[in-house]
Amino acid sequence: MAFTETKRKYLLTIALLGPSPSQSFRPIDLAVRLGVSRASVSRMLLAFVKEGVLTQKEHTYQLSPQGLTQIKDALSQYAICHAYCTRVLQLSDYDAHECSVALLCTMEPQTCAHLCHQMETLLPGRQTPIVSPA
Repeated sequence: MAFTETKRKYLLTIALLGPSPSQSFRPIDLAVRLGVSRASVSRMLLAFVKEGVLTQKEHTYQLSPQGLTQIKDALSQYAICHAYCTRVLQLSDYDAHECSVALLCTMEPQTCAHLCHQMETLLPGRQTPIVSPA
């Protein structure tokens, strides 16, 4: 299932809210993290529940097994991108997070995969990049 930029941002943020992507969360926590209204979050969460990406229990939500599967690659790419931003670009943790989320949510998945592969090769202790920058 292809997601819009906004849906990718919501899903990645949900997965990164707690220490584990499968941890339950409250809508208000997501609204605060994204800087959007609770009404906007509620509409998106309802859509995710209908799509089978989230499950709802009382006043909390969590990624469903389907949702965890769909976000798995993005989480791996986030880890690589965040490491690159902090270690190579020497950005603060906050700036690295914002940069990583922006990159992963605005680019096509194939482009993200290629970019993250290149970033990974440039991390300290890794081999040289396969494609030399021109």
